[in-house]
Amino acid sequence: MFIKNFAHRVHALTMLTRKNYPFVFGPEQIAAQEDLKQALLDSPALRPIDYSSSSPVILAVDTSHIAVGYLLSQCDPDNPKIRRYAKFGSITLNDRESRFSQPKLELYGLYRALGAMRDILLVCAT
Repeated sequence: MFIKNFAHRVHALTMLTRKNYPFVFGPEQIAAQEDLKQALLDSPALRPIDYSSSSPVILAVDTSHIAVGYLLSQCDPDNPKIRRYAKFGSITLNDRESRFSQPKLELYGLYRALGAMRDILLVCAT
């Protein structure tokens, strides 16, 4: 599922996992836990790709020197500006890959995302 502002919402909880940081489970952590529970209940579920629809399927890729992030979505048939998310993913880069130039990183990120989504995208193309 997708949760808006996830990293911000769980910050108080992730601080508990830091090395050399005191483990204090107090009101701030309890509030973050309750907020996360409610966000999980309210978040939109991922929707499978509707292969019978003529709506476009979109693969978006974002690459940094650390990892590749990607998402697969489909436009809503009634309102093309609304996207229905089907899958999110990320791929970490090794030391050699992280030293690529930025244009090469972007192309390599697209290549890795296409490889990870190959089975889903091949069904869309047929």
